[in-house]
Amino acid sequence: MKPRSGQFAFAVLPFVAATQGDHRLSGSRAARAESPLKETQRIESLTVAQAQQLVATTQERKLQLGGLTSLSADVASALSAFEGTVLHLNGLKQITLETARALATSRAKVLDLGGLGKPSAEVLSALGEFSGMGIVLGLDALSLEQARLLAAFKARRLRFTGTADLTVETATILATFPGDQLWFERGPTKLTPEVARAIVSFKGPSLALDGMTTLSTDAARELASFRGEALRLGGLQMLSGEAAEAIANFKGKQLDCHALYKTLMNVGRDGPLTLEQARSACALFRPEHRPTLHHLTAIDSPDAEAIARMLASSKARLAIPKLKRITPRALEALTANGNIDVPPRESLELVGE
Repeated sequence: MKPRSGQFAFAVLPFVAATQGDHRLSGSRAARAESPLKETQRIESLTVAQAQQLVATTQERKLQLGGLTSLSADVASALSAFEGTVLHLNGLKQITLETARALATSRAKVLDLGGLGKPSAEVLSALGEFSGMGIVLGLDALSLEQARLLAAFKARRLRFTGTADLTVETATILATFPGDQLWFERGPTKLTPEVARAIVSFKGPSLALDGMTTLSTDAARELASFRGEALRLGGLQMLSGEAAEAIANFKGKQLDCHALYKTLMNVGRDGPLTLEQARSACALFRPEHRPTLHHLTAIDSPDAEAIARMLASSKARLAIPKLKRITPRALEALTANGNIDVPPRESLELVGE
């Protein structure tokens, strides 16, 4: 019989103490002070017997073992019996072919090897046999051979946490991956229109390119042609109004630009709202967002009326609760469609135009 979840922390204590040297835990007080996931994260080495006991006793859905920097094939085989959601082994920088073969038999839904920045072709080929939901790899560089091996992986989702760039050739090959998701967490940081056109040929439902902080209009136009259900561009910090309008043409169910949304909702904090920012906000904010522009206190620049008309044309319902100064024409334009929530007219300072 497996122990109850409250007993788990005590079960891993021998492993932690055996691997921490001078940083041993001191009895049950330390066990209660740390969560089970934090405890296992501190493990630096495991024997086969310890790995077997850890798998047998854990009640968590995730097994955090990021403290391991080396892993024998025998211990990897023991850990592969873990049947939870994620087996985290992201502290490993290199693994042998035998260890890769053992890990490929993992019963976890997701195998996290995010520390593998430069896996050999043989290791990649072996890991390609993992048939769980997803696999996480580092990848600080990507060759044509590696791209071909990755495109043949049996896992349904590929996630890359390294800084590898994409070329037209590698993007074209990776786009043939028959799974559900390609997720590039940190790289590429730049995307040419040609590379964008190659990667959006991916036929799965989800494509994520979180490494980019900005995007040209032409590249945005290419990305918007992705035919999947979800396009994630979580790292974008700024876009021109034209590029924002281009990416907003994505026809899928979900366009995720959360960092850019946050930037746009902070307009007015670091200077007057510009027409380009208003254009981007109008293009990207959707009805479900209901954004509040907390830092916008004035719309009184020479192009105030144009900015107000742009904001009023948004499909989302905007709130500008701290607005204090505005030109009369801008106020008329801002409130014309009834979709902008502003303070009462009598509380506003109407400034000359």
